[in-house]
Amino acid sequence: MNDLCDSYILHGDLDAFFASVEQLINPNLLGKPILVGGRPENRGVVATASYEARSYGIHSAMPMKRAIQLCPNAIIVEPHFAEYKKYSLQVIDILRKYSEIVEVPSLDEAYLDISESVSSPSDVLNIGLGIKNAIHQEVGLTMSIGISSTKSTSKIASDLDKPDGLIIIPFGQEMSFISGLNVNKIPGVGPKTTEKLHLLGIKTVGELAEQSNVFFSTTFGSQGHKIKAKANGNYKESLQTDRSPKVISTETTFAVDLHNKLSIIEELHLLSNKLSNNAQQKNIKGKTIRLKIRFDDFKTSTNQLTLISPTNQPENIKNAALVLLDKMLSEEKPIRLLGLSLTNFNAGEQLMLEL
Repeated sequence: MNDLCDSYILHGDLDAFFASVEQLINPNLLGKPILVGGRPENRGVVATASYEARSYGIHSAMPMKRAIQLCPNAIIVEPHFAEYKKYSLQVIDILRKYSEIVEVPSLDEAYLDISESVSSPSDVLNIGLGIKNAIHQEVGLTMSIGISSTKSTSKIASDLDKPDGLIIIPFGQEMSFISGLNVNKIPGVGPKTTEKLHLLGIKTVGELAEQSNVFFSTTFGSQGHKIKAKANGNYKESLQTDRSPKVISTETTFAVDLHNKLSIIEELHLLSNKLSNNAQQKNIKGKTIRLKIRFDDFKTSTNQLTLISPTNQPENIKNAALVLLDKMLSEEKPIRLLGLSLTNFNAGEQLMLEL
């Protein structure tokens, strides 16, 4: 990636999410073809198939009866949606450490606007790898990620290298990247429309992009202009998030790793003051202080402490951070990064963030 652009959108898709969670809950299912969904005798359908089951040609929304015909030794597991939500929230918590602008269309996918975190081309790759590693280490799941200048091209990219993939589309190369793909890769182009386009001899995204404005309006109606822009790789849209930031944070990566507790405490004092200033400028208070430590081996540890009453005062933040530090420094390991965040705002303070 040679040039920077003003927008970097990351799309993350958890791989075979329901099935992967079931394998985490029950390790006996690891490596086996499992089908999450309803029983075939009840006309159930496959909600998610593990990758072991997908190798038999099974896919989501397939009738369970047909899936069992394709893979007679598949194990049917009834969905545990409370568990899926729990794991999804854990992943979203990780994503929010990388961006305050997060759109969550479903339990297993999310968009992040990481534009403010990118100052060099290497940042894009490092953010993608950092998210993938954190989710795998802290939650036990894998996420396929696509990063580009638009939501639609990022979503396309995340689907092309599954499972556990990472694709970055260089700025200015969006159209050339997607032009040879099947038209059904465009978000919003469903099976029936794909079949219709194929009958017209339009099979690739590039062939669709060449069509006239009249064709798009006739074929796609009011969505025609959006589909055309997506086919050209330049459809710009903001992330749809109805929530304002739920956390304010600050962190420092050290040029030289910290080795002694005194220097760590000094840095926590500086971070506490900075976090306090940020909170006071926003005129908000939070009840929960979270400490993040990344060691020299890049392993990351986080812990949090909830106070009796909300605060934005540096001494309160620092004291909470010191309590957390004592809990987290169980061994002498050099520290590469320290971060502090304030969250758990009450309704009044959340309103201030929205103003």
